[in-house]
Amino acid sequence: MTETQVFAALDRLGDLFGAQPGWWLFDPEATDPPPHTVTVYDGPVVSGETGDGVAVGVSEPGSQATAAVPVSRSGPNGLGPSDQESWRIGCGISVIVGDGDHRQTRARLGALFSQCSAAIRADMTLGGTVMHVRIGDWSMWQLASPRGSELYLHFDVVGFSQL
Repeated sequence: MTETQVFAALDRLGDLFGAQPGWWLFDPEATDPPPHTVTVYDGPVVSGETGDGVAVGVSEPGSQATAAVPVSRSGPNGLGPSDQESWRIGCGISVIVGDGDHRQTRARLGALFSQCSAAIRADMTLGGTVMHVRIGDWSMWQLASPRGSELYLHFDVVGFSQL
């Protein structure tokens, strides 16, 4: 029996988003990254880069934790050893547009969220890693900063695994 599918689901989500056309899964060792419009990060962004980004395995902005993945387990009919788990993997999208145009930034953020949602709907088992995933709750923050218009959208990928 596998102890958990959460680690494989985290990896698969990063791969799934990184495989989107024009997106790139961040590699700190890369000296010459391919041309891309969106950078996909495995975990919280620590590179200081700006622009469009998607992070897998992060908490909501302002949270004490940098990443949290709540997991609950159950056995058949609540009896016996745990053979199922349900979990939430937090993901975040950030868009920074230097001119302060919130409307343009919101449109870009909405397009990226739609692309993430479509990728998950197209692969609701994460390549057979889990039984089912879907987009869960989400929230958005809009800021004006010296860098321009900054918008952040945090969403949960809710999943269910058989162990």
